[in-house]
Amino acid sequence: MRRLIETFVRYPFYANLFIVVILVSGIFGFLQLKKSFFPERETRNIYVTVTYPGASPKEMEEVLLFVLSRPSEGWLGLKRLIPPHAKISPG
Repeated sequence: MRRLIETFVRYPFYANLFIVVILVSGIFGFLQLKKSFFPERETRNIYVTVTYPGASPKEMEEVLLFVLSRPSEGWLGLKRLIPPHAKISPG
């Protein structure tokens, strides 16, 4: 370590070159970082809130499940659609 410092004192060009290499490496590393405002994560649940004036909760559930179940054939990764009050049996 002492020898390195002596070299930098004797030849300041090498010290400046070393600083430039550190700065360029830092800038390059910073530009390679993944940046996103929201962290990327896999969504496992989707919650839906519906307002249907004049309808009973049962009617709202039936209509919502009908509407959501039709395009689910094209949704990637959707395995099943569970109503909020459904009893889930292991299987």
